[in-house]
Amino acid sequence: MLFLAAVEKFKNYLVKKDYAEKTIYNYSKILEIFNQHLEQKYNGQVYLSDVVTEDIEDYIYQRKLKGDSSSTRTLNAYTIRSFYKFIARKKHGENITLD
Repeated sequence: MLFLAAVEKFKNYLVKKDYAEKTIYNYSKILEIFNQHLEQKYNGQVYLSDVVTEDIEDYIYQRKLKGDSSSTRTLNAYTIRSFYKFIARKKHGENITLD
C-alpha cells in the first residue's frame, strides 16, 4: 500500500473516532511532511513496506536541524507512532515504531 493511501485511511479513522479538527489537521500535516521526506529520500512514491525505523529517526533528527522545538519533535514522533499502531491494528503493515 502506498504511504499516502495509508495516511488517508488514518485520517478517515480519526474523523470516525471524532478527533478534534485541529488534531486531524496537525496529524495530517505531520504525516504529509514525513511523506515528503521519504519521497525525497527514496526518489519517488513510497510504500509502507519501504519505510524502516531509521527513516523515522532521520526525519526527527532533520526536524531538530530545522529548528523544531523538543515538544514539536515529540508531537511528530507521537503522531508517527499512532499512525503505525493504526497500520498494524488494521493489518495494513507492521508497527515499525516498536523497535
